[in-house]
This record gives sequence, C-alpha cells and structure tokens, in this order.
Amino acid sequence: MYQNVTVLWAAAAIDNLKIVKLLVEHGARVNHTTKTNSTAFRCACCNGNIDMARYLNENDADIHIAKINKETNLIASVYNEDLNMTTYLVDELGCDVNESTDDGRSPLYIAVGSTSLELIQFLLNHGARNFQANYDHMSPLLLAAEKRRIDFVDAISPQCSVLEQIEALELLGSAFACREHGICNLEKSFEYFYRALKLRCEHNLPKIQRLSTVEVFDNRQECQTIDELEELRLNDDHMYTEALLVRERLLGPTNTKYCRSLRFCGALLADNAQHNRGVDFWLYELSLRRQYSLSIDINDLRQWASVFSDMICKSISIPIVAWQTIITVIFEELEHNAKNFDYNLHTLLFLITIVSQIVSKSIISHDDHKIFYRHIRIIVQRHYVTQTYGSSLLHLSLNNHTSANDYFIDSICKYPCLHTARLILQCGADVNAIDAIRNTPLHIFVSNSTIVDDTIIQYLCNAGAHLDYVNALGETPIDVAKNSNIKQFLKNFLAALVIMVITLCLSCSTFLYSPNHPNPITTIRAFCKTRPYILRSTIIMRRWMITIACLNRYASSSRNARVQLFVQVHAARHMILIIRETVGVCTIVYNQATALYHSIYTLTTGGILPLAIMITITLLIRRNLATKRDIRKQQINSSIPTTQQSTNTHLQSIRNQNALAMLIMQVIVYGIVKAPQFICTLYAAITSHDPNKSPDRLAIEKFTFFFW
Repeated sequence: MYQNVTVLWAAAAIDNLKIVKLLVEHGARVNHTTKTNSTAFRCACCNGNIDMARYLNENDADIHIAKINKETNLIASVYNEDLNMTTYLVDELGCDVNESTDDGRSPLYIAVGSTSLELIQFLLNHGARNFQANYDHMSPLLLAAEKRRIDFVDAISPQCSVLEQIEALELLGSAFACREHGICNLEKSFEYFYRALKLRCEHNLPKIQRLSTVEVFDNRQECQTIDELEELRLNDDHMYTEALLVRERLLGPTNTKYCRSLRFCGALLADNAQHNRGVDFWLYELSLRRQYSLSIDINDLRQWASVFSDMICKSISIPIVAWQTIITVIFEELEHNAKNFDYNLHTLLFLITIVSQIVSKSIISHDDHKIFYRHIRIIVQRHYVTQTYGSSLLHLSLNNHTSANDYFIDSICKYPCLHTARLILQCGADVNAIDAIRNTPLHIFVSNSTIVDDTIIQYLCNAGAHLDYVNALGETPIDVAKNSNIKQFLKNFLAALVIMVITLCLSCSTFLYSPNHPNPITTIRAFCKTRPYILRSTIIMRRWMITIACLNRYASSSRNARVQLFVQVHAARHMILIIRETVGVCTIVYNQATALYHSIYTLTTGGILPLAIMITITLLIRRNLATKRDIRKQQINSSIPTTQQSTNTHLQSIRNQNALAMLIMQVIVYGIVKAPQFICTLYAAITSHDPNKSPDRLAIEKFTFFFW
C-alpha cells in the first residue's frame, strides 16, 4: 500500500515528533516523496500536528509539494475539517485558498462536503471563490444546494452573482422534491422555486428552454412564470417532474447525481405498482449513458432483471423495447467489460430465464415471440462462457448453485430450470458443451441436483446428451451423480439404449438373411409353432409391464412398508417372466376349442384383467396421494416452514398431480386402443372354420388384424 517511503515519512505518519526531529538532525531528506508524491509535511498536516509542520517548515520543507492529482496540503487539512491547521497554512504560510485539484475541486468545494460552517466562512473571508469543478461541473454553491445545506448556501451566496444565486435556489428546490436526498418536502421545494422565479422576473433572467421535449416528462417544459408554478403546486407528480427538469438543466445529462435521480424515480414508481412508468425512466437514464458514453454500473443492469422478475410475479407484461435495449447493452458490456464479465453473464442468464417463463405461459404475441427467439439465438451463437469455470449458459441454467441473491430474481429464477434449458437448446445451444474441467451440462445437473427430476435428464438425453462422455477426471454423468435415484435412472436409460441398439441389429439381421434363404415358417415346424408363442407372449408381457408399472406406482405412493417392498425391481422381473412363460402356451396347439379358449384367456389376462387392475390402482393411488397431502398440511401447520420446505412441498404436490393425471390418461388410452384388438381376437377364434368367407371379407379381416 505504501511504496517508496522513508523512515522520516513513517515517523511523521505515526505522529512521532521526537523521532522526526532525531532523523532531521541526522540528515534525513525532508522533501522526499513517496510513490503518491506524499511528504512528511503532508503527514503532519493530515494528523493536525501544527508543531511538527512548523518544525519541518523551519527545516526547509517545501509546503507546496502536492500529492498526485494535485491534492494540496491545504485541501488535505480542509478534508479532515481541521480549522486550526487550515488557519496555520493560510495565515502563517500563505497557502492559496483557490488552488484546486486536477479535476477542479477547490478547498471551498471540499469544505462543502464537510459539516463545518465555520471552515467555509474562514475560506470565504480569505478570498475563496465559487467556481465550477471539472469533476462534476458543480460549483461549491450548487453542491451545497444539492446537499440541502441551506446554511452553506446562505454563507456562499453573497459572494456570487445573481444568476448563481437563482440557480442555487432552483437546485435547492429540486433537492427537497427528490426523495433520494431524504424526506420529500414539496412545500419547501415550492418555496425555493418561487423565490428563484421571483428573482428571475426582477432581473429579467428567463430560463433557457429545452430545444425538444421528452416523452418521459410528459413533453413538459419548465415553468417560466409564477402563475405556471402555482398550477403545479397541487399536483405532486408535476412538481416532481419540474424538479427533474431543473436538475437536468443545472447538473447536465451526464451528471451522476442527475442519473441517480432518474433511477431512484423509476424505482419509486415500480414500488408503487407503476412498473411501466418506472421502466420508462430507467430507459431514459440508460439512453443518456449510452448517448454520452458514460459507464454503466453492473448492479444497475442486474436491477433490470429484478424489476422484470417483479413484473412477472405480478402478471405485468414486459415492454419488448425494454428487453431488447437491455440485451443490447449487456452485449456491449460483455464485449468491453472483461472485469465484470461473469457477473454480467449471470444477469444475461436471469433475463433469459425470465423470457422462458413468459414463453412457457404463452402471454406474448407471435411477433414478440419471434423477437425473443431471435435475440436468444444471437446469444447462443456467441458461445459465452464464464471466465472462472468456462461454464456455458446451459451449464449455469442446470446448476443449483446459480443464484442472484436478490429477492425478486430468486423468486422467478430457480435453478436447475427446465424452461431455461429448453429455450437455450431450442435456440441452438450445444447440449454436450464442456466447461474448464470437461463437465457437460448433464454432469453439472446430476452432480449438484438434490431433487430427483428425471424430466430434465430425459429432455437432455432426447436433445442428444451423451451418457458416456467423461470429464477431466474420467467420470461419466453416472459416476458423478450424487442421488441414488438419479444414478439408477441414468443406468436404466443407458440400458434401454443398449437394448435398442441390440434390437436394431437383430432386426437388420433378419432382413439381411431373408433375401437368399427360404422362409423358416414354411420349412421348420418347430419354428412355425415357436414364433406365435414368442409373439403372443411378448405382446401380453408388454401389457403386463404397463400393469406392473402401475402397481409399482401404487407401491411407491403407499405408506405401508410391506407394500413398498414391491417397488424392488426383481419382484417385477419375476412376475413378468412367469407371465411370459405361461401366457402363450396355447398358441402351440391348433384346433377350434384351443383357439376359442386361447382367445378368451387372452381377453381376460391380456385385456380385461390388466385394465381392471390399472383402474383399481389409479383409484388407490389417488387415495394415497390425498392422504399424503393431508399429512404434509398437518406437518406444515404444526411447525414454521422454511422457504425451502414450502417450495419442496409445492413442487411435490405438483409432481403428484402430474403423475396422477398421466396415469389416468394412460389407462384411458390403453382401454380405447386395446378394445378393438380384443374384439378382433375373439371374432377370429369363433369364425376361424367358417367356409363361407368371401375373398373381400378375408382381405378386410387380414387388414383389420394387421392394423390392430
């Protein structure tokens, strides 16, 4: 922190006069400067040690050596509100009270930032002038008015021109109207506006009107007469608009204090449920920053995501122009502001999540929908990744550690987020993108997720996510999965993929075999009988798989420990194998009685019984879920739930409702689809030996059997 310092400077900095004298007596260089051009004499001034300053001055210390940015010793003493040291420097050493820093801040300007009226009066009595600083284009008088320091304004005004006094009164009036300076006092605001207009009329000094009006100010101009001002007195909104117009004229559109007033006004309107009006003020402030190439605070951009989230929560439509503008600004910041790249990239993610919520609710027009998608495609095509871990937007959207630490944003943007991931993938994102340690988005999701959500895994896999990709540690998504249920789901999914590949290979082999070999059905009796057995067994087994899946769901929803044992996979496997071995036996024997028996048996075991079981199980599951819901409500009512507990309870209820709805739909579709097949099977058995079937009838029967 302190570089190129000497022992003398250090002794002066710790305010030890004895050591300073000892070092000077032994030849220490009094005017040695540090890296920031500070001297031992400056340390004495900052510490308010007049005796040390006098001793160093007597030993040839140069009192005019200023710190970098030309911060003089007098400015340092004024900044510390040290009237005694200021008096010594001015009265005894003759320091110039108007010598300013490189950015134009004079000792009087610095004094206005203090709380000492006596210090200001001392500087004024010794010739301090009221001139504008390059720093913010404000004079000490205007700065005092901006701070609502009426006593400072009264002290400095006599040294200023009439126009300067008028502008100070106007700025004082605007400060009392602006709530960011404290409690809004429109009576005082009107009083100072009135006094300023009266002086303008007396000295014939009219205001300079704007060349053009601004819509955000309702296309209004400032009041030119007292009568116009009187009309505003009873309208608080018009008084506040008048204050902002005054501030823009006096402070200038590039002044940070004026920009802060615009943002505060927008936030205040949003807090009062006038979100669209507040957004207009923020857009105007942002347009000024872009027009004059002013820096944009990263927290200001994050606040846009916050207000948009609040609007979504309250079902208020977000102006598409506002969203486009913010996205454009974030693009510019990501290109030129490398220091805050990751922070701005997270802000961009939150905005995408907000759009995904809008799109999922279908509350926008088709044109707005196209605009959103076009911008997000552009975002995806730029392949943004964080500087820390190389995480893409898809990685971030599936990471449960992604958070804004903002109440409004976190209420909408909860991660992992399926809506966000889906939107990003639909716009062309790489589902197998890797981060700095070669983790794919699927790696990130399964390694961090504590909630079993196979919907996201299913969607990623359907989008082309590879289960066999390894990271830098040689781990697949299955290896890094922390939740045992997720791990099992991934294994089952991988097994299903392997089975599909094997089935595809077997299917292809039959087609490759058939062109050059005779049909085994007509040449091999055993194959002729085995084929329908396998076919019929497979069909019935498929139906019972669906039925057993329903039984499994019932066991999962039950609170009975014995019933829950049925959830184990081996129980389902054994039952399916038994059904497979026994169901198709009758297909081996060919006669009328056997065919009729087999048809009835098939209708019963492959149709009526599974359907009846599924309907019964659906009703039982509905009862179990209702019981669990009542128990959760009792537990919540008996204790104070945390936000996370409430969220988990709500998510669990939604999942239960969705699962029940899917089960009911499955049973209905199963019944509708399978009923014609059962009829065809029974009809075929009864009419199998009918000699009077015409060729057309036979053709229709074959087509019907093939179709069902």
